[in-house]
Amino acid sequence: MLKNLLLTTALAVPLLALAAPAHAVLTVSFQDVNAALTASCSDGSACDNGGAINQVLQINQTVGNFNIVGTFAASTSGSLQSSNLAIFYTGTGTPDTLRVLVTDNGFAVPVSGIDMAGAITFNQDFGASASTMSFYANTSNVIDTFGSLGVPLFSVSKTPVSNADSQSGTASAAFSAGGPFTMSEYAELNFIPGSDITNFGQTMITTAVPEASTWAMMIIGFLGVGLLGMRRSAGSRSFRFIST
Repeated sequence: MLKNLLLTTALAVPLLALAAPAHAVLTVSFQDVNAALTASCSDGSACDNGGAINQVLQINQTVGNFNIVGTFAASTSGSLQSSNLAIFYTGTGTPDTLRVLVTDNGFAVPVSGIDMAGAITFNQDFGASASTMSFYANTSNVIDTFGSLGVPLFSVSKTPVSNADSQSGTASAAFSAGGPFTMSEYAELNFIPGSDITNFGQTMITTAVPEASTWAMMIIGFLGVGLLGMRRSAGSRSFRFIST
């Protein structure tokens, strides 16, 4: 039941299911900062319950002071997705931080940008420090680690302002590569005793360089919205917050 729920409710932003998979080893890592413990699981290893290529599914695991219920990650040639149903902090006395890293390489070119999305719900976490979701890409096409991340594309932080709080949003960033590249989703989640985080997930989807035959149509469109374009920064990024 839990496996089916994870597979069907991974994130609100769907993967391009019919796209070819990325040709590398998808890896999910968790790190309890206070306990100085790290646990990683790669596609096809014994800890992976998913079975499918380029997917990692973990039903239940404990990393230091954290009980992580339901982890799902998947990648295609142009997308990276991850989600967790619930993360419970079981420590007492002091706050703690859980770092989460989902990374894969071998993503396909051409690419001109990357669209990003994230969502998180805080429960009984009022008083905790800000939690941060970040997105990275790396043209060297090496798997990222906690100690070595790629080029930052976008980062957003949220401090819970009530015992039931949440945020979600989207962002876009320009990115280009001459060959296969890495994408990574990284988060630092802060907890106080008795708190948990649910419905946490991040998604990255590449946007391709337009075909030559589409440039004329695009130029016509640009002329139509030229004034609007002049009022926006060329490198502008947006993120929409939703708090409850």
